[in-house]
Amino acid sequence: MYEGAKAALLPCSTRVSNGVSPSAQTVWTDVRLQPVLGLLPGAADTTASVALQFTTNGLLAVGSASGWDVCSNDVRGAVAAAVSGGAWSRLTVLNDYGAGKAAIFLNGQLLRQLTPLMGGASSFSCAAWSAGGGEMRLDNVLVTNAVPPGLSDGAEVAQYGYVALTRTVGAGQQYASLGAALAAAHARDTIIVVPGSTLTEGALATVSNLIVIVSNSTVACAGVTVGSNSVIRVVDGTITVNGTDYSGTFVIDRSLPAGIMPSPLPFSDGFESYPDTSLLAWMGASGWAASNASDAVVQSATVHAGARAVRVANTATVSQSITNSAGVRRVWTQTWLRPALGDRGAWLTNNTASVRLCFETNGYVSLYSNGWVVCSNDFWGGSVPGITPGRWVQLAVFQDYSNRESAVFLDGRLLRQKVPFANSNSRFSQFATSSTLGSSFVDDVSIASSVPTDLLGYDGDGDGVADALELQQYGTVLWWPGTVVRFR
Repeated sequence: MYEGAKAALLPCSTRVSNGVSPSAQTVWTDVRLQPVLGLLPGAADTTASVALQFTTNGLLAVGSASGWDVCSNDVRGAVAAAVSGGAWSRLTVLNDYGAGKAAIFLNGQLLRQLTPLMGGASSFSCAAWSAGGGEMRLDNVLVTNAVPPGLSDGAEVAQYGYVALTRTVGAGQQYASLGAALAAAHARDTIIVVPGSTLTEGALATVSNLIVIVSNSTVACAGVTVGSNSVIRVVDGTITVNGTDYSGTFVIDRSLPAGIMPSPLPFSDGFESYPDTSLLAWMGASGWAASNASDAVVQSATVHAGARAVRVANTATVSQSITNSAGVRRVWTQTWLRPALGDRGAWLTNNTASVRLCFETNGYVSLYSNGWVVCSNDFWGGSVPGITPGRWVQLAVFQDYSNRESAVFLDGRLLRQKVPFANSNSRFSQFATSSTLGSSFVDDVSIASSVPTDLLGYDGDGDGVADALELQQYGTVLWWPGTVVRFR
C-alpha cells in the first residue's frame, strides 16, 4: 500500500477503469501507482484522450498518432527523474476538453503541457489503467475538478492551461534562432537572446503578452511584428530591420520608440522567473546590471524564499536602476541578504551613493555618516548581536530626499535614523550590492515609495505607531525620553 491498509493489485494483462458521472470538461486525475515498466508498443491507443506508458528505463512516454514522446526532460528542460517498477510514484493528468489539451505531471514534475487530446471525446468519462506484462498496484485514486494538493505548477496550469517558460536563444542554447523560439512560444513566456549573439533572421512576429530580451547582441531581420501587450527589449544591442539600424537601449512595441530601460517604481524581484544558472547581467531589460557578469548568477542552491536567488562573488557588484523617481521624495529599499562578512572595501569610500553600509568581519552593520559608525546597538540603545556567517537578514533603507537623510533597519529593528546623505544626489536612481570577500546572496528586492509591510509590526518607542510609518510621515521617529504627551 502507498498509505492506509489497502491498495488495488492488477495482475498481468489486467485492465481496470473508473467511470465518472456527470462528465466534465476540465478534470484532474491523480493516482499513486507502482507501474509496470516495459517496451513501448508500436502505436499508441488513439481512441483515448491521453495515452501513457512507462518505458523499460523508467521514463514516462506520451502517445500520439505519430508515435511516442519519451519524457526524458520536463517542460523547462530539466532532467526527468526515472521511476522504478517497485516504487510508488504519483501520476497526475489534467484533461481540458474545452482547450483540447492535457498537462501531465509525474511525482509533481510537469513533464508535458498543451498536449493535444486524442479520441474526439468532448468531455471526461473514465480513467483506465492496464498492468501489461507484470503486476501493478494502485492507491489513492482521485478524480476531481480542483487542483490536487502539492503541485507547485498546479495553480498556473489550472488558470492558463500551461506554465509560462523562459526560452534562451544563441549558440548552445535551447534555440539557435530567435524565429524558432518565437514559433514555439506562448503568451506570458520570456525569450532571452543571450549576450554576445549575432543572429540573422527572416521576418519576426511575436504572440501577445510576450517579452523578448536582446542584451548586448545583434539581430538582423526582414521585419518585426509585435503582438498586443508584447515588447522586444533591447539593452546595449542592435536590431537591424530591413537595413535600418536601431542601436542602444530601447523598446520595440508597435513602433520603434527610443526609451530608457531602468525599472519603474514600485519595483520588486525575487528572481523566480529567470532560468537557473543564468547571469544577472542578461537581465538588463529588467534594470539589472553586474560588474563581473560571470560572478552574479541566478541559482537555486541557496535561497531565502522561493526557488531562486542571486549569488554575488569575487568582488562583483550588482545593481538595479530606477527610472521614474524624479519628484519622489521618500524611497524604501528592502532586500534579503546572506552577506559575506569582511573588512570595509576601498570602494566604500566613494561618494556616488547617498547611503553606504557594509557587514563587518564581526557581523555588525557599519554605516557611513561623516565617518564610519558601527551599529552594535539599535536606535533605542538595545544590543544588536553581530550576525553569524551563513545567516539571512532583512535589510531595509529609508531615503528622505527632502531632508537629505536616511534610516536603516535590520530584521525590522531601527538601527539609525536621520543619517546625513553622503553626497548631493537629488533623487533615487540605483540600489547596488557588492561582495568584497567570498560569496554573498541576494533575494526578494523591493523598491517603492511606500512603507514595506514587513516593517509595520515594529514599534521601538512603544507609542503604538510603527517606526517606519513615523519616518514616512515625519522624516523622523518622534521620540523623547521620559513622559510624553502628543497631540496630532
